[in-house]
Amino acid sequence: MQKLGQGYYNANLMGANFIGRNLEGADFSHADIRGAKFDHAKLKGATFSNAKAGISTSWSISLLVVFFLLCLLTGLVSGYAGTLLSDLWLGDTASPFFGVFTSITLIICLIVIIIRGLGITLATLVGLVTFGLVASMAILPANLAFDAQFSLLTITSSITGVGTTAFGISLVRLIRLLAKKIITGLTILIGILMGLLLGVLDVEEYSVAAAFTLSAIFAFTVVIIGGYIGRQSVFGIKKYQVIQILRKALISRGGTSFHQADLTDVDFSNAHLGNTDLRNTKLTCANWFNAQGLIHARLENTYLENFKVRMLVLTKDAQKQNFDYFDLR
Repeated sequence: MQKLGQGYYNANLMGANFIGRNLEGADFSHADIRGAKFDHAKLKGATFSNAKAGISTSWSISLLVVFFLLCLLTGLVSGYAGTLLSDLWLGDTASPFFGVFTSITLIICLIVIIIRGLGITLATLVGLVTFGLVASMAILPANLAFDAQFSLLTITSSITGVGTTAFGISLVRLIRLLAKKIITGLTILIGILMGLLLGVLDVEEYSVAAAFTLSAIFAFTVVIIGGYIGRQSVFGIKKYQVIQILRKALISRGGTSFHQADLTDVDFSNAHLGNTDLRNTKLTCANWFNAQGLIHARLENTYLENFKVRMLVLTKDAQKQNFDYFDLR
């Protein structure tokens, strides 16, 4: 570890604690600052050129564990939701009305999720499920109330499966893992099989194959839609920002943090800043030229939240750009 004046040049500072420190003018060029904490630090004029920020090794391992559990949960919930839907259609106590109602409602929900986003659908669904449970218990006869609650459980499980899949896929795309596509697919498949086996399929013997086929098709549909949403959230699509916020909040807990630090005149040129917490920082005259990974950083309450401003400071290219009414002080 080589010290040059104030700070560390090319040093291994993974997980270091600089919270509240006065590090004005410090040199962290080419340093490994993954997992380091600079919260509330005074870093005016400091240099982080070519520094490597992000999540520490220990936190990467923790995220892998979370990811595998999430994939199993994704498959389990999706598979179980498929068996619930099959039971409404094919069970001994099948209810054609609620089978049709549940199927149509699910199709509408999935279309709305793709078009409008996950957050709006989840908020609407919570209200509908709460109202439906109360109304079914208060108004409907006992047998119909049970079918209604069964239908609501199917819808809730399905949307939950979409959400967990989306979160898992968005998470794995930011984790370094060999053959991660194959591992992700196999883990979700195991979860789906577990969900199918745990699902209560009260069907006649000749209908078992049809029930499992319907369950599997539905489960894979839920996973595919969730995977699509997860990929879109990684690319920063605004309507899926619920997934982005949750992912960034989880990952940044073990990443480099500059939360509420003074970064006036700091040089971040060519630095790797993915999975970094830059919330509520003072960024006056900071140099971001060619910095990498800001799309995966937490940028709340900074000018970097704005895509056009972020691209301007990263590229320093304002040709053919319109910044009317922007505050670029």
